[in-house]
Amino acid sequence: MEGLHPAAHAEEKIECRGVGTGFRSEKETREHMTLDFSLAAFQEDRPESHAQEAERLNRVGLFVGATTKDNHTHPTIGLEYGRRLSDLIGIGAVAEGSPAGREFVWAVPVFFHPVGGLALSVGPGFSIEDGHAHLLVRFGVGWDFELPAGLSLAPALSYDLAAGTDDAIVYGLMLSYAF
Repeated sequence: MEGLHPAAHAEEKIECRGVGTGFRSEKETREHMTLDFSLAAFQEDRPESHAQEAERLNRVGLFVGATTKDNHTHPTIGLEYGRRLSDLIGIGAVAEGSPAGREFVWAVPVFFHPVGGLALSVGPGFSIEDGHAHLLVRFGVGWDFELPAGLSLAPALSYDLAAGTDDAIVYGLMLSYAF
């Protein structure tokens, strides 16, 4: 069988399947596994699989919560966009405002989805407070509880490590729609 084209090799294996005692030599086992992996790869490349995966890579969300900073807590609202790059990693954009605290935050986090609905994030950003801009790094954690129709509800907690101003803790609920 050596020196044959892989397709001819696969045809030979299929024709020989079930012949003999049912035991395969080590070489036949390797060849059988190669064919099985090749078939699995072919099935993953079907257009339906990609369409199903691409179906819900984007997510937009509305955040409602509070920001605690300088021993003061103010209501906070925000918008978030996220795009899954893989099962594990995504990237996004966050815009939040605490009008009563006169602070607005923009960040570009990288999301990590290690297990289930858990989402960890970290990313650079900046805040504008009383007309002054401050650089920050936002760290976040949340858990997406999936709802029908592509919706999810997530309790979320973020810590803004800011330069030139006090750090802030932001917490609340995010209602998201995946598309």
